[in-house]
Amino acid sequence: MAVNVYVWWPSKAGIGHSAMSVSGVYLSFWPGGSGISSEKDTAKFYPAHFMTTLDDDVRSERSRPHETVILNRLDENKMLDFVRAFKSLRRNYHLMLNNCSQPVKIALYEGSNRTPPNFAVVAPESIYGLVPSSVKPIESVIRASWNPDSVSRYANMLKRMGF
Repeated sequence: MAVNVYVWWPSKAGIGHSAMSVSGVYLSFWPGGSGISSEKDTAKFYPAHFMTTLDDDVRSERSRPHETVILNRLDENKMLDFVRAFKSLRRNYHLMLNNCSQPVKIALYEGSNRTPPNFAVVAPESIYGLVPSSVKPIESVIRASWNPDSVSRYANMLKRMGF
């Protein structure tokens, strides 16, 4: 089977999203509860919530993914081991520290055994608009956070490498 990496770019409707499907198992990590709806919410931790299908994400993002990267030569068993472990841990979601892109990045690493490059990540403007002033001094954390752009670049790099 193939691995599909899904990317939604930031827009007026949302801050963007990353998800993936591995051997029919869907990985889409979201904040639980009421989610991020205002500037003050960006610095909070939320209980884990997982969408179960691409259709769930399409409804939540109000669009189909803007990009789908298909990878055919990854170690899907290692990826599935990670996905199952990650879901069972019920890690808290945090926009800057543990967001939707983090588990996708780690799953891609598990499947490829290729260290993700140290991208010069620049967070989309829509994220900066949500960052509370109390967090502005640590913008480097935001810039270092993985986001849909870095997931897209990593997945496309793996595709170019023959995965």
